[in-house]
Amino acid sequence: MVNIIINLFASIFTNPITLIFIGITLLYSVLNIIKNNNIYSFISEKLKELNLNQEESSILKLANSKYENYKASYPYSQINMNTFVEEVISDFSKDKKIIIDEIKAIKHSPSLCILLGVLGTFVGLTITLASIDKSDIVNSMTLAIGSMQIAFATSIVGIICSILINSYIKFKNCENVLLQLMLKLENIMTVKSSNDKGEVLESKLNEIKVCIKDISKAISAIERFDKISKDLHDFNDDFISSIEKLGIMLNGSHDSIKNFDQSVRKLDKQFSILNLKFVKLFDTYESQSEIYNEIVLNIKESSKDIKAVNQSQITIKEYIRDINAGFALYERNIQDLMMKLISYENNLLLKQKNLNEVNINLKDDIKILTNTIDKQAKSITSQLELVFKYIDIYKEALDISKSLEANKTYQYDNKFEINQLNELENPNQTFDLDELDEEELDQTEELRYDK
Repeated sequence: MVNIIINLFASIFTNPITLIFIGITLLYSVLNIIKNNNIYSFISEKLKELNLNQEESSILKLANSKYENYKASYPYSQINMNTFVEEVISDFSKDKKIIIDEIKAIKHSPSLCILLGVLGTFVGLTITLASIDKSDIVNSMTLAIGSMQIAFATSIVGIICSILINSYIKFKNCENVLLQLMLKLENIMTVKSSNDKGEVLESKLNEIKVCIKDISKAISAIERFDKISKDLHDFNDDFISSIEKLGIMLNGSHDSIKNFDQSVRKLDKQFSILNLKFVKLFDTYESQSEIYNEIVLNIKESSKDIKAVNQSQITIKEYIRDINAGFALYERNIQDLMMKLISYENNLLLKQKNLNEVNINLKDDIKILTNTIDKQAKSITSQLELVFKYIDIYKEALDISKSLEANKTYQYDNKFEINQLNELENPNQTFDLDELDEEELDQTEELRYDK
């Protein structure tokens, strides 16, 4: 195994194409890991800055400037904070590079490492096919095997780099930190928008108060106009009485002409006073008409603002209801999950207890089985020893019986030959056939008994 690894490294370092592909893959992986680490620390620093010191937070300043520009462009429209925060984060950059684009590039880097390894594989395979000589296949196989090492080495390095980048990205996940930053910024901007809506409502209420004051002033001016009309009515009464007096004077004596002249002068003065009052009356009418026009415009604007505020309050109430419903569903889901986890844990504990009991019983059964196997083995060995002993004894008995049979047959042949010799020597001697038959039977019985 050690020799295989040493040969693999030696072939890698001696092949420049392998070194190029492996170097590119490793360099790309290291750069992406460093980039991910820098982005993670940058976003974490901005989140810490937003939590501790909101006044000096750069991302909060960017969000406030965008919010003010949007409110200046669309003063009566409602801002959706989710899309607003996404727009702010889409412009959030580091070293004039968009953070979201950098995170996406880092996220796609493991697949690019695998693609580099696959590219090295195909290059190695093409070199393998090109290095095979059809006329001398056996000698060209060494170069082909070296080229195949390029292919598989680059693929292995690409897959290892992909696994390392994926594990490091999961360890320092920039997307989770960026999501925490977005949620914190969304909460702050939601509070700011609600405060701004409250301030707008207070300003509109103050404008309504000013309009009510103007209306009260107009009503007081109308009351003054009534007083002026009453004065004019009194003047008319005085004028009529003076005319009547003038008629009486004309019908009277010459001395009354002087009184008539005085009365005419008084009448002239009263007419001049009446003219001044009419001028004042017309001025008041003009001022009151302007005031009424301003009041009408203010009332129209305030009604529009009140409608917008009411709509915003309705939408806020609906949004809060949706949030409450979502939290309720979330709590229910959490409770259901907790109940399921508790039941699953109890089932696991019961199964574990059962497994422990089964394990204990199994151990006991195994011990009993091993003991029985040992006993059976001992008994079998003892029986085999007895069988082997019996076989040895049987073999010895067979050998003895064979030797006895050989001796008996030899003795019988000798006796038969001796008898024949005796017959030849004593031809006149007679034999008893019955005695010979009895002797043969006795010999056969002895042989059977010996067997």
